[in-house]
Amino acid sequence: MTPNVPKSLKNFATVTTLFILTLVLTPTQSPAQVAFISDRGGEMDIYTFDTDTSAIRKVTAPGEVEYGVTWSKDGKYLYFIRYKEGDQNIWRITPDGEGLERITEGTHQRNINDISPDGKRILLNSKRENPQGDTYAMDIDGKNVKRITDNAFFEAGAVFAPDGKSVVVSVAITSSKGPESPGNAELFRFDLDGKELKRLTKTDSTFDALPAFSPDGKRLAYHGCKTGECAIIVMDLASGSSVNVTNGDPDSRWPRWSPDGKWIAYTRSEKGNTDVWIVRPDGSGRRAFIVGPGRDEIAAFGPRSVKMP
Repeated sequence: MTPNVPKSLKNFATVTTLFILTLVLTPTQSPAQVAFISDRGGEMDIYTFDTDTSAIRKVTAPGEVEYGVTWSKDGKYLYFIRYKEGDQNIWRITPDGEGLERITEGTHQRNINDISPDGKRILLNSKRENPQGDTYAMDIDGKNVKRITDNAFFEAGAVFAPDGKSVVVSVAITSSKGPESPGNAELFRFDLDGKELKRLTKTDSTFDALPAFSPDGKRLAYHGCKTGECAIIVMDLASGSSVNVTNGDPDSRWPRWSPDGKWIAYTRSEKGNTDVWIVRPDGSGRRAFIVGPGRDEIAAFGPRSVKMP
């Protein structure tokens, strides 16, 4: 005989079952929304920052040096460069510090630049065929490597366009003559077959590098360097007009947009110390974001919403 269970208990059992299933079937997500590089533990490692609680967590273990960090589009992994036994390869790890995995092999020097909008391709710089380095795209697992640029110039950063059909690359068209004269680098748009589509900057005496598209694809942030100091520039792609959003700040580099496009995080250097600051795209609201006694650099926002301090 079926027992007569009160309706309230049946509802409770149903809700409890759904809650348990949710715990089992839903992947665990890290509360962190920002990843950055820091030497606060003695060497350069990856850390995460939770903007809700201001909690900072070390992700990578001691013993190796990591640099350059980019989120996967689903927020499940952090992709980065690890300097290990003379190699400079791409690795990935979860924001909780689990699942460490090497993506590339070999002794070529590499730098990771971006992940494609569909999350299936990695944009990187590699010296596999050119000692100055060229821009390549490859599958997210390190396979099907395709060369995009082929020139004799140094390249300083690249990013996928929001439609995933083209890339913007910083190309140094004149050589550096020392720290006070970094040379001239300009931003160019290429299709994925390496055809030059458009030159975006024409600053002549400025080293324009490390481009980053706003989430809506209408603006491009980058750093422009002159006489050894850099500033964060925001360009409106429709009009071509630009604004220096860190005018008057010390050396400022590595712009990265927040998911809602309302803020740009950047690395600010002063008197041998680097911290992460934030600024609005119009230059207002400049303030410290992640600070420490040593080096805190390259703050990369994940796909989750961010509550800014």
